[in-house]
Amino acid sequence: MAVYCHNCGNQVSDEAVFCPFCASRLQQTQDAQKNRPVLDKRTIAVAAGALAGLVLLVVVIVSLTSRVYIGKYIADKISPEGCDGYAQVSAQDIVDYDAIISELGRAKYNSIGDEMLDDAIDVSIDKSTQLSNGDQINVEISVDYKYVNSYDFSKKLSGKKTYKRTYTIENLLSAEQMDPFDAIDVVIYDKTQSNYILQFKTDYKRQYGEYTVRVSDEGDLELTDSSGSVLSAVYLEGSASGYSSTGKLTVTADFDEEQLQKIGIVIKEKETKIVPAECNYLGDGDSVSKNDFEALKEKALKTAREHYTDAVYEATYFNFDPAGKGGETLFSSGYYNRVQFLFSYVAYGEKKYVSACFNNVKLLSTGKIYNMDDLECRIGSSYSRAQAFEGDEAKAWTVFYCFTGK
Repeated sequence: MAVYCHNCGNQVSDEAVFCPFCASRLQQTQDAQKNRPVLDKRTIAVAAGALAGLVLLVVVIVSLTSRVYIGKYIADKISPEGCDGYAQVSAQDIVDYDAIISELGRAKYNSIGDEMLDDAIDVSIDKSTQLSNGDQINVEISVDYKYVNSYDFSKKLSGKKTYKRTYTIENLLSAEQMDPFDAIDVVIYDKTQSNYILQFKTDYKRQYGEYTVRVSDEGDLELTDSSGSVLSAVYLEGSASGYSSTGKLTVTADFDEEQLQKIGIVIKEKETKIVPAECNYLGDGDSVSKNDFEALKEKALKTAREHYTDAVYEATYFNFDPAGKGGETLFSSGYYNRVQFLFSYVAYGEKKYVSACFNNVKLLSTGKIYNMDDLECRIGSSYSRAQAFEGDEAKAWTVFYCFTGK
């Protein structure tokens, strides 16, 4: 819009204050000044205060969102591991270290983990083990914020210097009592080796809540969960110390007590004494059970018929040398005894004989042959003549003709 001087009538700039031609003060500038709104001091002060408040609010919000308050990560209730009377609680049950590390964000150092918080957060628990329902535990938590924040996390750890909490233990399950020695069928003391053998019950299995106990292939007791994963094991070991005076072997159970208590299983008896079945070389005056004698004879007959299909049982001979040197008998040094079965067969119309023998037969005090499965049957081709057993060579042998067994 064109502007003209009201005094001289010349056209002037709309921004001019004085006319360049007559030096008169231009009227539109005065009118503009009159129409400009006037802000009083109070209005200015209010506006300035609002602006400052907005800036402060932004600063506070940024400050709050850049801090992690540890009180948020202290548990209101705790759930100890284990069963009633044996439960335990740790610092990690009270303070959620993983969540704190996650919330703090990335540090300038790599691989920062819970171990750093272990150094910075001191959790003092007045009672942490052997907890029962109804127990109260007092906890005091002290935090070294300077140490944590020295790792330059994305956020700062903040809170009170000390926190105190009291927790009541509840909802613990009752303990299951386990007897590991229940798995033992028999303990054998082998006098020939001066050692012991633990034999377990066949297909042994016991259930303790959701956990199952079985005998492993290695001869220990395995505890598995419902998925079949092995959680723990109990190892049974024997000792012959004091056996000569007491006639008993000591069997002890070795296990991780804390680990078992965590899953609610308690073993109170860690040792027991058992009268073993003795095992020794079959000797003079010993009696083999009838069933085992027949089983041994059948094993010998089977071996004989692999060579002579028409072999027929005739007699059984036995000899014993407690020195294990073979003596003047028909067996070599290193053998303590021999059970010899004599069989007859027909060859070219003539009756002939063959022997099948077992060396170092071991007998339990119950009359059962201990090493039945391990005994190797040998064919004695040098004893093919019956006269060898009915004559001079059989003088030192005991004939089992009238065997009755136990």
